[in-house]
Amino acid sequence: MKALLIEWDGPTGIRAGNINARDPKLQCHGWQILDTAPCKEIRVILDERDVSRYEGVDGVTVLHNDKEIEAAIAALPVRYSVTDETLMRIDIEQRNIILADIPGDAKDVYKALKQQGVKGVVERKRRTLVDAFGPKGKRKAKGLPE
Repeated sequence: MKALLIEWDGPTGIRAGNINARDPKLQCHGWQILDTAPCKEIRVILDERDVSRYEGVDGVTVLHNDKEIEAAIAALPVRYSVTDETLMRIDIEQRNIILADIPGDAKDVYKALKQQGVKGVVERKRRTLVDAFGPKGKRKAKGLPE
C-alpha cells in the first residue's frame, strides 16, 4: 500500500497540493494531528493512481510501503480522552487532585490524569494499517492494493 502524509490548514480545510479530502480513494482512519499549524494527516491510497504527481509537492510526503505508513502512524502523538466524566470527577475528588494545579491544556491534563491512574480517563490507541485494511497478502481479495 501507499499513503500520503499531508499538511493542511485547519481553519480552511485546504490540503497541500490541493488534495481533495472527500476523495473516497484517500482514506484517513483518524490518523491526524489537529492541534498543530499546519495540521497533518495520513491518507492511504486505495487505488492504483500514479503517486509521482505528489512527489516534490510542498507539504506532501509519499509513503511508499506498509513499513513507512506504520512508522508514520506510530509517530503520531498519543491521544487521551474521558470515557466516564462522573467516574473521573469522583476519582479526582477522592484523590484530592486539583485540576488547576496541572499545567498545560486539556490534552496535557488528561495525560497527567491517566498517568496518575485516574478512572474514566483512557489512552486512545490508533488503528494500525493492519487494523484498518487487513494484513498484506489478503488485501487483493478485498479489492485493495497491496
